[in-house]
Amino acid sequence: MKFVKKMMPPFVLVLWVCLSITPAAHSWSAFDHLHGRRYNILIRKVHADYWTIVYQYIDCPPEKMNNNKALEEAMTQALQAWLQPVRALNTGKPVVNDFRYEHKDKIHGEEAVKPFDLVVGFICTFDKSSISMDTVLPPSIVMRKGTEATRLMGTLLHEIGHAFGLADTYIRPAPMVAVRASKGGLARTIGHQPSSIMNEYAMHDFLITEDDKNGIIWLYKFYYEDLPLDDCIFPNYEWESSPPGCRPKYPLIFEIKHGVEWTAIAVLNDDKNTEINAKDLLGSTALHYAVTKNYQDFLKKLLERADLDVNAKDTDGRTALYYAIKNWDADTENLIRNHPTFDLSAHWTLVKIAGDGQKTTAGSRLSPLILAAQDERGQPMPNVKVTFTIDRGTGMLGRATATTDAEGSARTTLALGWIPGTTTVRATAEGIQGDVLFTATATAPPEPISAEDVNADGAVDVEDLVFVASSFGAVPTPDALPDTDVN
Repeated sequence: MKFVKKMMPPFVLVLWVCLSITPAAHSWSAFDHLHGRRYNILIRKVHADYWTIVYQYIDCPPEKMNNNKALEEAMTQALQAWLQPVRALNTGKPVVNDFRYEHKDKIHGEEAVKPFDLVVGFICTFDKSSISMDTVLPPSIVMRKGTEATRLMGTLLHEIGHAFGLADTYIRPAPMVAVRASKGGLARTIGHQPSSIMNEYAMHDFLITEDDKNGIIWLYKFYYEDLPLDDCIFPNYEWESSPPGCRPKYPLIFEIKHGVEWTAIAVLNDDKNTEINAKDLLGSTALHYAVTKNYQDFLKKLLERADLDVNAKDTDGRTALYYAIKNWDADTENLIRNHPTFDLSAHWTLVKIAGDGQKTTAGSRLSPLILAAQDERGQPMPNVKVTFTIDRGTGMLGRATATTDAEGSARTTLALGWIPGTTTVRATAEGIQGDVLFTATATAPPEPISAEDVNADGAVDVEDLVFVASSFGAVPTPDALPDTDVN
């Protein structure tokens, strides 16, 4: 069986059997399970010793038929781009790195192409590029973009992505076509992959995106590691049985994060149940992305929602207001400040400056744990009372409270307990919502000089008693240590 996909503008893409069945998500193809056929695609050959690629010029004047070297380099670059994520998996198996090209004036019949792994035709009459797939014959790409390698690279990456087995992604119905209420702006998808080379929005960058790389990884695991079809593997996606495929957990973030403003607006209009305050793994909301990407039309629609939380913070403790100010976007700043849910104090934050993630032997003192209190503009907030507590593990704080200085900074020290493990210190501040966590890892200490030298510092003294106490959760105050300024 053979089928052909024509590459058209995303808003009028024709559904392509097997490679574009598209939902509220992306599309990584799974030919065998979905259609009961074993298509001859490149992902099935990534551990081969070499690939052979045959290509020809079609309807080109003589002066356009002398770019063999440049076109072969472009094809190699595109193939390597798709293979790199597979190499990064470090499976222990060699990944093909030898591409052998053969230029032919004409390629006649199916028997002529069977020995090859990929067939490419470069046509000098500009139109929509296409690819044909088959269970026996190799993928056959028709590039209707001329023969200038620098001009066709984006399309070549896209079509070679199909040759590996990836589908068109993020296919949208035309705006004038009546469709069911939006579930992310898409009609249907098999698999999951945001806007990328495979949805044609990143083609001008001549680079595959992180989402393209995830697509190849998913495809590899599907074919080589028996990954179940309904295993989305990547966070922020979930399986949907009808239509089958992995869809974004948070369609609004999905749409605006990947730069399709009109579809994000469609989600707001069509799906009244969408979680407008949902956060992704970075803690960012749709509002965060709309501000940082300066999507003004979407911003205005979003800020019309009374249930929007304009005070939400990302994992860096920053709100959308902070990014609007940082971008000198006074209009957006004013819109956020005038929203009914706006709470100025919610935009103040604590920021870790130093001391996080230290690792040393149990019983050791760490470098100071330093944070800063900052207002909505990222400016220091002096005279703020900060409280430090050991949230997990054992140890002794130099001080449990501190007041921020003129630079907005506050600090404490931590002496680790003598039991190896992780200790977490939580910092909170009066008038500031949220907290910050410092973590430290205590490794096994060296051998003590005696059974009484429990903190292995080479001396038997009062500090040994302190560390014994701290290991059981008793945290003495600094006053309990004579002549010892622990902070």
